[in-house]
Amino acid sequence: MDVSTNCFLTLAPGVVRTPETDKVIFSLDSRLAMRGLKARVTSIKRTPEDQLRIIRDYCVKRGVANEFPEILYTRPVTGRDERPGYSTPIFYWQEAWSRLLSIGIIISPPLAAICLFDYFGKDGVNRKGKAIPPSPHFFGKAFDIGGGPNGIGDELSFIKAAASDPAVGIKKYTVERENNAIHIDVL
Repeated sequence: MDVSTNCFLTLAPGVVRTPETDKVIFSLDSRLAMRGLKARVTSIKRTPEDQLRIIRDYCVKRGVANEFPEILYTRPVTGRDERPGYSTPIFYWQEAWSRLLSIGIIISPPLAAICLFDYFGKDGVNRKGKAIPPSPHFFGKAFDIGGGPNGIGDELSFIKAAASDPAVGIKKYTVERENNAIHIDVL
């Protein structure tokens, strides 16, 4: 079960593998082959610093860095500041990350953090003031499949079918339209 030999679900350069995700990725390769599709795993294991870099990139791309320029600072991910309107110090990146959520960019924080602005999840519940856990990527229990030039349509129909088979090992999946990817949590 060596995913580095996969022909249909391949790994992007630099992707850090885990045993938990290897099993699922290996299983998906033969299923993609049967459909004549090819796809690429773009991310598996990440660090909090990797997650912060992704958040910064979104903040620049979506103009959030103009509102919260501190997101561009080079500081430890654990850095906190006293800010007006908050009773305790907050992470220097927390307002920018919360703004991304409020404008519909769904991304986990680099560390568990309270969402500071209105953000309504898929269930319609406002998560403002609620703790959001860090990404399952940190624990090596998730991976992303990037969409091709036509978006994620082919990949999504394939993943829906694969997720219905318990033997594959997919816990759940989330469409990341902004990232042209499908996030997959494994059992």
